[in-house]
Amino acid sequence: MNWNMASKLVLILVVFGLCTPLQAQESRATFAVTKHFANESPLEVAVTLACNTGLPVEQSYFGVGDGETLVFVVVAFDSGELDCRLTETVPPGYQASYNDGTVSPVECYWQDVENGDELTCDVTNTLLNPQARIRVRKHFTDGNPGPVNVELECNTGLPVSQSFMLANDSEVVFVVAEFDSGELDCRVTETIPSGYTASYNDGTPSRLNCEWSDLAHGAEVRCAITNQPVRPDRDKDGVPDEEDNCPDDSNQSQVDFDGDGMGDACDPDIDGDLVENKQDLCPMTLGPKLVDPATGCSLFQLCPCEGPVGDEAGWPSHKEYVKCIKAGARYLAEANVILKEEYKLLVAEAEASQCGL
Repeated sequence: MNWNMASKLVLILVVFGLCTPLQAQESRATFAVTKHFANESPLEVAVTLACNTGLPVEQSYFGVGDGETLVFVVVAFDSGELDCRLTETVPPGYQASYNDGTVSPVECYWQDVENGDELTCDVTNTLLNPQARIRVRKHFTDGNPGPVNVELECNTGLPVSQSFMLANDSEVVFVVAEFDSGELDCRVTETIPSGYTASYNDGTPSRLNCEWSDLAHGAEVRCAITNQPVRPDRDKDGVPDEEDNCPDDSNQSQVDFDGDGMGDACDPDIDGDLVENKQDLCPMTLGPKLVDPATGCSLFQLCPCEGPVGDEAGWPSHKEYVKCIKAGARYLAEANVILKEEYKLLVAEAEASQCGL
């Protein structure tokens, strides 16, 4: 059972056995558990009380912090036949000691508990190793054996800075000691080899470093550093030449309007209508590409449904829209851009449309 507990809160857990004899229901024992960290810590732990009888037989509470007291209650047992033990989930890097009147490194344990007994248990955690460990692993994507100089810098603790020559696919563990828990900030960088780029991953990918803040005693964090060869990039737009659709013109977006494999930054005919950009009055011709070879504009750009080009008032009538389509389609047919049958179809579609109505 999980419960939320505010700092310093005393929590009483009571369960009554509805189907037990009256005498058993009246039996009651309390177990007051006090938590303490010998080295100040913001950590919280889980504690469990397990009994051989009574209700409930087992109870757990998650989130007990330094200086907090928790009270477990067991009811519905025969007086003198209740045995209970209290343990905690010990945080990594710590050891636990218990005191129920007899100091123990294992648990608080009570036997033959009587009705009305009020028992106590003090649980203390002591840091086994007041250190932080930082594991750094190195990898070259091209198998370069290295080694590369890796540097660790911290704001406090000993040592404040460390460095190590790390070979490909190998690991080093930096250890920092003698710092106040929760006040250690560290960062890992490397001397990037010439001709390579570096990327870092401490749980969040970065191109700058691996970085951690507020490390506590017993912390263990990881950093993966990857080097890959720098690929040629003539226009310096961040896209390697072999992937760049305009390798000599900066175009980080790689936009290619007509999808011909040549980016708009260097394509002499951006819309692929066979009219070069400098002569094209409609350089982004939309399909279908019934294009006027003189202007580079499509029939539907010259005669848009919403109204004449440059006139916000719209078509004065449906007839005027059809007239525009007829004239444009006739011109395209005479220029052998479309067939006679296509001309008739375009006119019929215009007549059946709602444009200008």
